[in-house]
Amino acid sequence: MNKETFKKAIKALEEQDKHDDKCSKAISIVYPNAFGVNLWYDNSILVDAILELLKAELGAASDWIEYYIYECDFGKNPNEVRVGKDVYNLDSVDNLWNLINAQ
Repeated sequence: MNKETFKKAIKALEEQDKHDDKCSKAISIVYPNAFGVNLWYDNSILVDAILELLKAELGAASDWIEYYIYECDFGKNPNEVRVGKDVYNLDSVDNLWNLINAQ
C-alpha cells in the first residue's frame, strides 16, 4: 500500500467519525433525554472491515492505527510513543505512516 492510499483510508474513517458525531447531535434535538453515545448508529461492521484490510496490508505494526484513531482521536489528542530509540508524535496521519513503516 502506498502512502496516499493509506492517508485516504484514514481520512475516510475520520470523515465518517465526524459525520456520525454530527448526526448524533442532530438526533439529540429530537431525543433530548437520550444519552449521547447511544444516538450514534452502528457502522462498526464497515469500520472494522477497513481496519482489518489495513492491518492485512501493513502487517503487525498496523496496530498503531487503532491507537491513533481511538486514543489520539485522529491526531487531535496526540501522544508521543517510543519504539526502540525513536520517538513518534502521533499528531498526524503522516507521522502514523512513518511509525508503521519504521518497524
